[in-house]
Amino acid sequence: MEKLIKFPEDKEGRKSPDLAMMKSNLFYCASFLLVAVVGLPMSSFSQDFDLTLGEFDPCALSLPISWEAHTDWPGEVGHYEVWASQKSPASDFPGPAVLVGTVAGNVTTYDFLADDGRQHCLQILAISTEANDTVRSDLECLDIPIVQFARNIIIESVSLDPATPSPNGLVQMIWETAPPIPLQEATVFRSRDGGSFEPIGQLDPTFPFFIDSTANAHLGPVSYQIRGVDDCGNELTSNRATTIFLQGDVNEQGVAVLEWTPYQNEYYFDDLEYHVLTEIFPGSIDFQTPEAVYSPDIYIHTEQIDLSSLNSGSNCYTIIVEPRLSREGFFYFNSTAFSNQVCLSADLPIFIPNAFAPDGVNQEFKVYSPFESSFDYFIRIFDRYGNLLFESQDIEQGWDGTSNGKPLPAGVYVYLIEIERSDQKTLEKKGSVVLVR
Repeated sequence: MEKLIKFPEDKEGRKSPDLAMMKSNLFYCASFLLVAVVGLPMSSFSQDFDLTLGEFDPCALSLPISWEAHTDWPGEVGHYEVWASQKSPASDFPGPAVLVGTVAGNVTTYDFLADDGRQHCLQILAISTEANDTVRSDLECLDIPIVQFARNIIIESVSLDPATPSPNGLVQMIWETAPPIPLQEATVFRSRDGGSFEPIGQLDPTFPFFIDSTANAHLGPVSYQIRGVDDCGNELTSNRATTIFLQGDVNEQGVAVLEWTPYQNEYYFDDLEYHVLTEIFPGSIDFQTPEAVYSPDIYIHTEQIDLSSLNSGSNCYTIIVEPRLSREGFFYFNSTAFSNQVCLSADLPIFIPNAFAPDGVNQEFKVYSPFESSFDYFIRIFDRYGNLLFESQDIEQGWDGTSNGKPLPAGVYVYLIEIERSDQKTLEKKGSVVLVR
């Protein structure tokens, strides 16, 4: 660069600066530095046509550009080159220019794929047919805004409403988008068999809750999915999530048996444990004491319940899970789901044998109660034709296999037991017993 700057000599042979020549050399140096930084070819120093930037399309991340056709050459333009440099928000200077596209000499438009949140500077080079001459357009720069659209729809939980126990079966859904950008529209789909989903309603794209008042989730598990459309018309589908369905009964030994279907959410990744709740009321829940916790592959709970007093009413149970969800680096720690509530009554605190042998060890067909319960008891026994053979209101009195004092033949006989509880509800137990001779 030093050889380019020359100063004329005075009469004594000393060199003195020439202002015009200095300007010319400095202009050349500045141009050289510009070319070196931007990265354009040296032959693009001259500028002879204009570049125009169009309107940025945030959906396609596309910036249309156009320019004047270069017509000053005797021959034709062989092709145009599109050069672009980029400046990130963290930098004060643009990076080097790179060739991003080439179009034919008769084309004067190009769709530039931009990165959002960056400044882009664009310039066009016209290359002659013989490729021995180059002319550049002006340099145009544009700051591209940060563009955000929802990439995922997340169903965080589907839960029966703990404040509205069975038999309502109402389901609450909590959902959101990631990033949290509103959708243009969203529809909730429901399935009762886990396979075929049917639309049941439109979501408010700005409200992260949905209530399915017709779910009837106390009758079986119900699955949900959301399908939405963003502002660019892109279709998004959420994960699937399925409610917990709880069933229960009290067996003849007075043991409460709970069974439930698994909670399902495609995005949970750990900490899926089932807890047994004994009571739910506004602002609080009571866990089973001692606390009953089950791993993801265990769906049954048994416990001996106190049947010593029917006046205490029924015991109610609910299953709860609190899994964490993960999706593409996003974590959701507040996921909670409740099952339906099941209330079990100690309605028949009795043991009924299925066979007896008057001439053997079990000589009477007798109903036993393992607890000292106080209730009204009535038993009747019939033959297969419906004839009444025996009846009693004393649980301590058994049937010896006779009728009117005469032994009956071996066979199957039918019993009907009625118990009237202290709450005036009559409970029935029907079945058969085998008389063995």
